Amino acid sequence: MGSEKIKDICVLLFGFGGLTSLKDIYSFLGSIIGSKPEKALVEKLTARYKLIGGSSPLVNITFKQAKELEKKLKGSGLNLKVFVTMLHGKPSVRDTLIKLKSENFKSIMTVIMTPYYVPTITEAYKMALENTIDNLGLDFNLFYAGPWHIHPLFLKAVTENIKKGISKFPEERQDSVEIIFTSHSLPQESNGVSSYTEYLKETIKALHPLPEGHLAFQSQGSKGIKWLGPSLLTILKRLSKRGVKDILIVPIGFVSDHLETLYDLDILAKKEAKSAGINLIRSDSLNASSKFIEALSCIIDEGLEKWQT
Repeated sequence: MGSEKIKDICVLLFGFGGLTSLKDIYSFLGSIIGSKPEKALVEKLTARYKLIGGSSPLVNITFKQAKELEKKLKGSGLNLKVFVTMLHGKPSVRDTLIKLKSENFKSIMTVIMTPYYVPTITEAYKMALENTIDNLGLDFNLFYAGPWHIHPLFLKAVTENIKKGISKFPEERQDSVEIIFTSHSLPQESNGVSSYTEYLKETIKALHPLPEGHLAFQSQGSKGIKWLGPSLLTILKRLSKRGVKDILIVPIGFVSDHLETLYDLDILAKKEAKSAGINLIRSDSLNASSKFIEALSCIIDEGLEKWQT
């Protein structure tokens, strides 16, 4: 694609958001749940954030992804600026759009930072972006890259991390390592929840010849709601009863480290596994790995081609 065609286009990495400072925890949680958070919830999550260093690295990781992606795109002949915004917290959608307008961009190629484009997940992002554009009286051409849950380069990046993870077990036990693929649970009544499960299964199946392993859902929310399962704890107990001693957890539903990987998996799940006599290791998140940046670059390039046709 020629430079004239892309001079008014920018790339926007759109993440869920992460708490960058404990002083912002009330406003951050309030944005997520849509009301003032109860003191008990704030205290519980404050304690968890303190255990992982007092904040989430997600926002900083996304900025690093943007920086590396911009360099990768430029190296392949696409001189595109890459920006970052968050659904919750900072940088806000409003502030980001004002910035894009001030820099005279007219078109936005948006990458929602999940491979799984199902309504219950992606609609909130699209509505936030499109409603804010309307509310500000702005005019942008919007295009969304994705879904990309079975994109060959995404699968390649995941496979690389799985192999690295398995290599951390004693060599003589690597062939018997059980893999649990995890993703964030959703309320069972959510729109598109069956598609979400199918997309996850498609990703896992496409990782062949790696073992298919087990799909589990983690980080369930409020009690009193039926959540998508089986839960990670259920799978851990099931494998423990079978006498499994080595498990690799692959957080297939997440592309960056945050509370759900650093606390729910690295602390809570490991504690449960240890009590059951299981040696549990988590594979690295994709974060800003070179393979993942290559995948994003290709996804954007392909998206631009579709956009222009």
